[in-house]
Amino acid sequence: MANKWDSYYKSTLNNIHNNIDIFKDMIIYYCKIVINNKLDDTKYIKDNYNLNSSFSIFKKYILKTKNLGIFTIFNNIPDVTHPLEDDLYLNYGCYLSFIDPSKFNINPKLNIIIKDNNIFKYQNYKYPFLYQDVSPYNINKKYIFINIKYFNFKKYSSYALLLITNNNLIYSFNKNILKQKKNNKWVIVDGKINNFIKSIIYVSVLRSIDKNDITNTFNSFYTIKENTKIYSHNKSINNKPAWFTLDSTENLADPYHVWYKKGDIITRTEGLTINKIKCLNLCVDILSNNKIIKTNDITDLLFNSPKNIIYNGNLNFIFNKPANNNIFNFNKGKRLLNEIYLKTSNFTLYNTYYFDFLFNYNFHYFINSIGYYDKIDKFYKYELGFYNNKYDNLIKIINTKNIKITY
Repeated sequence: MANKWDSYYKSTLNNIHNNIDIFKDMIIYYCKIVINNKLDDTKYIKDNYNLNSSFSIFKKYILKTKNLGIFTIFNNIPDVTHPLEDDLYLNYGCYLSFIDPSKFNINPKLNIIIKDNNIFKYQNYKYPFLYQDVSPYNINKKYIFINIKYFNFKKYSSYALLLITNNNLIYSFNKNILKQKKNNKWVIVDGKINNFIKSIIYVSVLRSIDKNDITNTFNSFYTIKENTKIYSHNKSINNKPAWFTLDSTENLADPYHVWYKKGDIITRTEGLTINKIKCLNLCVDILSNNKIIKTNDITDLLFNSPKNIIYNGNLNFIFNKPANNNIFNFNKGKRLLNEIYLKTSNFTLYNTYYFDFLFNYNFHYFINSIGYYDKIDKFYKYELGFYNNKYDNLIKIINTKNIKITY
């Protein structure tokens, strides 16, 4: 199975990287339009479009919807701006980035700057920064910046802004309120941005987002039919489960044996769906499901044997390394969701919760997959998660029993 999974993984991952390269060229062209103040000039945009992918794709994903996933990938905010206030995490997404190239040993004449790593990157990650993501999705990742000479405060004052000055002072500007980051706290300060506008060397423009931005990024819902059995595994029978699997053999509570070990007794809860459940599917996102290339439905892989073909999935290949326990137990198949929510792929924040972000947009449940775990040669299928264990109108519990961990 491992060899089949490896073939699937490589072919699908290559597809994702190819899509990222195509979207990178689209974002660069979009930045050129911004520089030339031509966002409202449809004829200019179409006449000057010379990318290999069709203009209709650029129009749909970049111009019309400003796809949240695509813009986030190339516009992560600097590590040093974290932690943000909850409002910025929950209600805003990455849009555009500006830097002063002369302050980063870059040719100051460049209008668009492409860097292999984000600026102001932390060297060491300590609480509440949980880990540095070395996910293969980040291989060859690029960040795209516009020369700061094109930043016009009046033009972007209705957005949320993060700003860094040449003496490393960090500010946020949102809803006409200026704040400065001091000792990891955001403090309202007197004055106006115009007082230090000439000293700004970095600006992140964050736009407000809505539910459509989430569904445009995770663009393939999965429906669990009525009268479907689902299963959950917990240490205690008294804990109302929040996570279920569609496969009775999969112990999703602790597949990496962080808390349980072989021989332990745990409780398995069986539930039955009493209504259809249409789930946000975090296995499928804009990187792997778009009009650029034809892919096979990830469900074929999840419920059948992997094959050496390309799927519309974005799953994990989990290697058995001690340092991976926290990374994948926290992240699992939610890599892009975390990047959108935190506006970075370098780490997750221990004291934040991605489900709060989804609930903010009225998503009460979703599915994802942990992926393939090489230690036990096991490919995990979908898991179903509920916010705050609330599912009484969707599921009824029909049985609980104790089982022994056998691996």
